[in-house]
Amino acid sequence: MNKITELNRALPLVASVLGKKYGVHVQIGGNTACTDGSIIRLPTLPLEPDGILAGLLKGYTDHESAHIRETDFEVLKDKDVTPLIKNIWNIFEDWRVENKLAERFPGCRTNLCWLIEHEFTKRMKKPKNPAMQILNYLLLAVRAWDVKAVEKNRDIVGAFTQQAYPDLFDKLNSLLEQVKVDCHSSKDAMRHANNAAALIKAESLKLDKEPEKQAENANNNSGQTGNVKRSPSKQQGIKQLLKAGEGDLPRGLGEIVAEQLEGAVPRNLSMGLSMAVEAPKTLIPLDIDDYYKVRRASAALHARLHSLLQSKTLVRRSGSRHGKLDTGRLYRLNHDPKVFLRNGEKQGINTAVHILLDCSSSMRERIGLASQACYGIANSLYKINGISVGVTAFPADARLNQMCATVCPMLKHGQSLHTNFCLRPSGSTPMGEAIWWALAQCYPLTENRKIILIITDGKSDSVENTEKAIEHGKRLGFEFYGIGIENQNILGLLPGSSKVITKLEELSSTMFSLLESAMLKS
Repeated sequence: MNKITELNRALPLVASVLGKKYGVHVQIGGNTACTDGSIIRLPTLPLEPDGILAGLLKGYTDHESAHIRETDFEVLKDKDVTPLIKNIWNIFEDWRVENKLAERFPGCRTNLCWLIEHEFTKRMKKPKNPAMQILNYLLLAVRAWDVKAVEKNRDIVGAFTQQAYPDLFDKLNSLLEQVKVDCHSSKDAMRHANNAAALIKAESLKLDKEPEKQAENANNNSGQTGNVKRSPSKQQGIKQLLKAGEGDLPRGLGEIVAEQLEGAVPRNLSMGLSMAVEAPKTLIPLDIDDYYKVRRASAALHARLHSLLQSKTLVRRSGSRHGKLDTGRLYRLNHDPKVFLRNGEKQGINTAVHILLDCSSSMRERIGLASQACYGIANSLYKINGISVGVTAFPADARLNQMCATVCPMLKHGQSLHTNFCLRPSGSTPMGEAIWWALAQCYPLTENRKIILIITDGKSDSVENTEKAIEHGKRLGFEFYGIGIENQNILGLLPGSSKVITKLEELSSTMFSLLESAMLKS
């Protein structure tokens, strides 16, 4: 299975990668799907999502990203914007921003076209109010511009609309042609929405002047009682449409998909897939005595790793048919054309190592050793050419962690090493959420190899989420190692690639035995 296929199966990672690609923030966890204009919030996902859910998630992320990037929500603040105008504006604006995003990122068009076909080729229920078909026709007509399969439903609804409101139908089609060629901004979409609403209002005024023969005949039908509910006439329906509130009008694509995503949330959130979000945490420098103690302990580890890796990065020069002339080989010119020197290819390590440090409440008695070990490992690896080091603590702010899992980046990849590795333990152990977050951060890195090292003393809040994150990470080529701090739980999670230490002096030999095969691996 190739990495693209596996990435598509790892839905938390898919959503995060798409968000980074579009320059928006994506959060995964909880039981709601929504956006606040800057952040896309996705609910906790099932452990084994199906293909339809994957399509919904990708399409929803693309759709909402398009709004965040392209929509000017200020146009909705005008006091004259009624629910009807807003609904029509959303139809035009959805189409506009999605196509704008697809121009910038052509790959997202596949996700959006799948979503449109999935949602708008279903059999549609006939609304009680015939005037609601006006909005349905506008929606389907616009969506049929991009997805031909929608034309069938468009024609069905269009025939009904044309029969009920023939003059309005023709005028709306003329307006739609204008939208198609002249809708380049949110203001343009609002202008066309106002024009559409004006056409509907004009149709209502015209119908007011005509006798409601159909309604009168319906009232005079024998056998009908006043308690029987009947569909409103076309005149009553259009009046109701003009006065309708937001809850009475057809929902937009984002709302429809959000409801389906929320419907797939596991009953027990701890049994699903979610990703941590970044949050602050107070970090202070290592005590000076601890700093020198760690430097002494890590010096041995660095020396052993450096010696181990030196042969892999040694550059040798050899004879070649081109390159820099080697005067010492000129005597061979008659029988050997290799009288030039060529630099050997440097086989670099080219590895990203991301350390996840557990700072949950259970680490209170062990956080000193864990922080020192974490800095010692980072310091040893940081000095080796070809290795990029990142360090993240989990959880971060304890108050935020009550609402969602959090992480605090202590050292970002490419950042200069510092000594702010002391922190106060608090909160639970969102290990799985932290791993998903680390996968999302490291996946785009250019290093060929990616290693995640977990330093912990206990058990994850959700073993299922943690195991699933590791499973998907391995399929994507990530390698996982663990250091248990006075606790052997990590050995069950990462058998064969984890060790336990009880004191700082064990760090050098333990880490060397753990990383020896990893660093030499091709």
